[in-house]
Amino acid sequence: METPVRDGGGIRGPPGGPAAGGRSLPMVRRWLVLLSAVLLLPIPAWGATDGPLVVTWQLPEPAAWEREQLRLLVTVQSPERYASLRLPSWQADGFEVVPIPPRRHHPREGGSRLEAGWLLFPLAAGSRRLAAPPIEYRLGGRSERLLAPPLRQVEVRALPEWMTPEIPVGRPRISARLIAPPWPSTDELMRLEISMEGEAIHPAWLPSVDSLLPPVAGLRLLPAREWRSSEPSPQGIHGLRRLHIPLRMERSGILPLPTLRLPWFDPGSGRLQVATAEPPRPWVIGPVWRLSFGLCLLALALLARGPLSRARISLARWRARRRLIRMLEGASDYQEVLEQVRCHAAAEGWHGRATLGRWMEAMERRFGPDPLLRGAVEEILAARFGRGERETAPHLPPLIAALRRRFRSPFR
Repeated sequence: METPVRDGGGIRGPPGGPAAGGRSLPMVRRWLVLLSAVLLLPIPAWGATDGPLVVTWQLPEPAAWEREQLRLLVTVQSPERYASLRLPSWQADGFEVVPIPPRRHHPREGGSRLEAGWLLFPLAAGSRRLAAPPIEYRLGGRSERLLAPPLRQVEVRALPEWMTPEIPVGRPRISARLIAPPWPSTDELMRLEISMEGEAIHPAWLPSVDSLLPPVAGLRLLPAREWRSSEPSPQGIHGLRRLHIPLRMERSGILPLPTLRLPWFDPGSGRLQVATAEPPRPWVIGPVWRLSFGLCLLALALLARGPLSRARISLARWRARRRLIRMLEGASDYQEVLEQVRCHAAAEGWHGRATLGRWMEAMERRFGPDPLLRGAVEEILAARFGRGERETAPHLPPLIAALRRRFRSPFR
């Protein structure tokens, strides 16, 4: 056992003794209290804003026809940016139910706007009570609230007895196009593409090939391929049905495709309407007609070969004549005039190295005597070789005027 030693009026004990422990214990307690206070402070959720949860229900109409679209939609204005909705499965008695996938929008003012619900198509007439299951409002991966839809009583009116299942309720659109060569023949396969679509129309109630295309003599229809799609949204369903029908013409003639008629029931007036489309109807030719047509084209080409060749030569000569006049207007001496005259003689097919006198004689043989042209050429020759004048330009206007009158038409 060690004895404490007094040093400078103080008492110094052994390390870890009561004196040292008495001073460190309050400091540890203060740090523990401060750490506990920091850990217990409330931390706000990231992305959260202040505001109430606003729930709006859009209920179906109290009266509807069979197969007419009804909407049960909920819109939630949430202050939380990353809130979501979960839609439960629902099978309503007497209805075809199409769920609307939940959607989330982020307004500029913050938070989020959530949409979800169901599209309902009545299948049977009578008074129906709609009791939809609650929709989950979720936040952070947990269910925070159940949104229970209000009860709704719907009176479903029966469609007329003559209505078939392939007559849609609502206004559809129909179009058709033909995929075929520019000159189709009877031994080639063509394809008719029919597209039917409409808002608030389920694709299951759009007609099939047999309803649109009745049998036609001379037209062979092969098995068709079909595509259906439906795009549910808060605004309603967009139904689409496409038919790709291979077909072949069995004889020559105009393709006998009938007018496509799509009857539909107007729920507003309660009457039957008809949407129509005119498919393309090209001329289809057989092998014999194709061969005959090719022979006719060949005969026409052979018959037109001579006139076309003569027309091409006449056009080239007329261009050479116009060029002669244009170049003579800018000529200044005799050598330039002689050079342009020789170019024109070569274009006309006059062989030999032409002089101005020989060129004039060839012009008279080709076009007949022309006193004005002969006088203009003799004046140029007299000025050049008789009087010895070097400038030929002053004597060219009469020659140019005579050539303009002579070369007025390109067919001479």
